Amino acid sequence: DSLFIWGSISKSFTSTLAMMLAEQGKIDLNAPLTRYYPEFQGTALGNNGATVTDLIHHTAGLPRELNPYPHNLQSVIDGVKDLPSVDPVGTHSYSNISYILLQQLIERATGESYSTLLETYVDPATGVTPLSRADTINSTVPAGHAPFFTGNLAVQEPIQDYEIGEGNLAGTGRQLADYGAWQLRQHQAGQLPSTLPKVSTTDDYEYGAGLFYEQFDGTQLVYHGGAVPGFNSYMGFNQQTGKGVVVLYNVMGIRDQMNNNGIVTPALVFAEETLGVTPKQQSSNTHWGDVIVYTQTALIVLALLTIGRVIYTWVRRTPPARSTRRRVITIVAALVLGIGSVLTLVFGPVALLGFTLPMLYISAPDLMLQCWILAAEIAVLTGLIVIRQIAQGKTPSM
Repeated sequence: DSLFIWGSISKSFTSTLAMMLAEQGKIDLNAPLTRYYPEFQGTALGNNGATVTDLIHHTAGLPRELNPYPHNLQSVIDGVKDLPSVDPVGTHSYSNISYILLQQLIERATGESYSTLLETYVDPATGVTPLSRADTINSTVPAGHAPFFTGNLAVQEPIQDYEIGEGNLAGTGRQLADYGAWQLRQHQAGQLPSTLPKVSTTDDYEYGAGLFYEQFDGTQLVYHGGAVPGFNSYMGFNQQTGKGVVVLYNVMGIRDQMNNNGIVTPALVFAEETLGVTPKQQSSNTHWGDVIVYTQTALIVLALLTIGRVIYTWVRRTPPARSTRRRVITIVAALVLGIGSVLTLVFGPVALLGFTLPMLYISAPDLMLQCWILAAEIAVLTGLIVIRQIAQGKTPSM
């Protein structure tokens, strides 16, 4: 009965709500996005003919995230407008941006807030109204945790208000189980939202209304997982056996996703075994998150030894005389390499992962701490080299 952030399971609620509104004539699932987003006229997304259903299916051609990670809903819209290109319509590519736009589209079409619409349409059918206000969730949800070296670190401020339609609904495990039971009954009866046609993602996967449909040796599981910093979740069911399961655990960070290839997690393995299928093998057993931690630890030790060596050499030995030109070249090279390395360590993860620095501190505290330690060591080493070269210029020649 504790509150929990459900992560991307929220997409199931958003797509179900969209289908309920379409049934009431409130929105048109086949309409082009430009009907609801006139500001996309003439943009890459507006020109590719994507529809509302394409947002639901992740086939609108949008990226998974925007880079840099947007701060609010308007920056999402502005970021989409500025995309120089998008993938062709019909190509499935999982996109959180699609569901942020779907949430706003629903609100624009109805003039009602997402929270109100959940209460008006989803709750009467399912008996479940999840929390969607970020300030309420932050004040009532127990702390999540992210991996921190050999332990875990509590996650602070794990969610942001504008993302609720794609990943930040919250509720109890009991509520999510009730909702999963409703989805199971609807699928067994062939009712909404199971009626939305599915699109193929791979040979074994299809995607429908915010749910994956995966084949396991003739057995189909219907499910969706969720992962936000500090929280991991799974909701799924087996139509043949009528059994469903919800798994929630409050540890999740970028290192977990790297270790599990972003797909296979302990929650997923446990859930699949509970639902009567044999979990599929990972494509790689290499825990890349741990590899990065160990590699950065080795680099930190190496940089520290190098600093010690430079100081020892400087103190114990008289520096050889060098020409002014050679000293200037050494200083410039040290500054360029040092400043470049520091900037890469501080801002490289942002460019690589598309997250803001605060989000990286939340979801990868150990990796970011190591980046900062390395950056500090390189800055010290660069300073020592520059000072040493300057000092050489003041050494009287013999």
